[in-house]
Amino acid sequence: MGLLAIAREYITTMGIPHLRRHLEPYAQRSRLQDCDIAIDGPALAYHILALCRKTTAKTPFEHPSYALLGQTAIAWLDQVQACGPRM
Repeated sequence: MGLLAIAREYITTMGIPHLRRHLEPYAQRSRLQDCDIAIDGPALAYHILALCRKTTAKTPFEHPSYALLGQTAIAWLDQVQACGPRM
């Protein structure tokens, strides 16, 4: 999965309605290799929780385990880092 696809998924699911649609006209496409990036911690936590709930939650009262949340966060960050930016 490329960084653009990861970013699109992240922005789409982080809970701000229509954010990508409003910001995309101002976007500048570029490679993020050798760039410095910052990831918002609360938004990352929300995104990871949403990813985990898609696969595990059968009711609104079920929550993923801390182990699954941690594994998913590390895997997601590894995917971003594999695309080349420095975090």
